[in-house]
Amino acid sequence: TANDGMFYWLVPHTISDRCLVQVVANESDLDPKPSDVSNAVFSIVLPPSPTIRVITPNGGEQLPVGSRSPIKWYAANFRGNVHIEYSTNGGNAWTDVIPSTANDGKYSWLVPDTPSDNCLVRITETGGQPGDVSDAVFSIVQPTPSDITVTSPNGGENWEAGSSQEIKWTSTGDIDSVAIAYS
Repeated sequence: TANDGMFYWLVPHTISDRCLVQVVANESDLDPKPSDVSNAVFSIVLPPSPTIRVITPNGGEQLPVGSRSPIKWYAANFRGNVHIEYSTNGGNAWTDVIPSTANDGKYSWLVPDTPSDNCLVRITETGGQPGDVSDAVFSIVQPTPSDITVTSPNGGENWEAGSSQEIKWTSTGDIDSVAIAYS
């Protein structure tokens, strides 16, 4: 190579902790030829193994049908896309959530209408390895019907004009806010 003081070397898969590099002048009228060797040994090691770890759903969750639920994972040492699948029978069969999506650690999943208490998520690199599965089963459940029940006033009360009274109710389901009116 040219004597410009630098060379990009594709490190071989020769694993060793006793490596040295020597640089020797190719052509020289001098005897001995100018050269130098590393001052101490260095190592050639295997690259870190690629890893994926499911974070959520990872067991015990109850995901309502039709809701948006985050699928989250941790991935290291690879840049490829991931394949996300789910199972409703403890991993005996798998259905695609998405065959290929960016390896950015999150995916917003529209929970399918497949209720089960034996669900798992599996995330793999699109080539198949590495991969991980939820540590324990989670549930896909029918959504709780939304309902509101007024508990006070509920009939028979005498509230004086100008007084401050507490209106009370209970609610179920996915209700973020309410409007209150009287007639």
